[in-house]
Amino acid sequence: MNSLSLLIWGLISQFFSPRHNAQIRLLKAQVRILQERLPSQRVIASPEEKSELLRLGADFDHQINDLIMIVKPNTYRRWLNQSSSGKPFGRPRLTQELRDTVICMAKENLQWGYRRIVGELKKLGLYAGANSVKRILNEAGIHPEPEKSKPTPPLPWDTFIKAHLETTLACDFFSKVRP
Repeated sequence: MNSLSLLIWGLISQFFSPRHNAQIRLLKAQVRILQERLPSQRVIASPEEKSELLRLGADFDHQINDLIMIVKPNTYRRWLNQSSSGKPFGRPRLTQELRDTVICMAKENLQWGYRRIVGELKKLGLYAGANSVKRILNEAGIHPEPEKSKPTPPLPWDTFIKAHLETTLACDFFSKVRP
């Protein structure tokens, strides 16, 4: 019975092996064609996609050097080391407290742009990159750059005199400087 089952298994594997290999070649060709059409050669996988690739790679004991095509094998190994050490994929998100501080600063200081807010955060000992602050403001519906007002017209003469009356009276307009 044992030799008969091995014979049947051998015949079935011989029947499906060429078809299976052809499917793999077809899938690899499709991946190669899609990669050629990408504007850049870099594929950025989401954390869910990384986890799925790691789960599927576990079926091959993570010996994927000839199989993986969308990222380099070194990248896959780095993901594997990250997941085994318990680190989450990607950069840590900014805290909600920092987000609230950025939004509060922008609402209270309408003339501040996102770069100014980054500088003020540094003075407070908080750190957020300029692009992160810009993204936070956009998500909150706040324009990241202040509205540029039109240049103000020159100050009228009577307004200038009223503003500087005290210092103007202290000046001596009746002296003549001798050459």
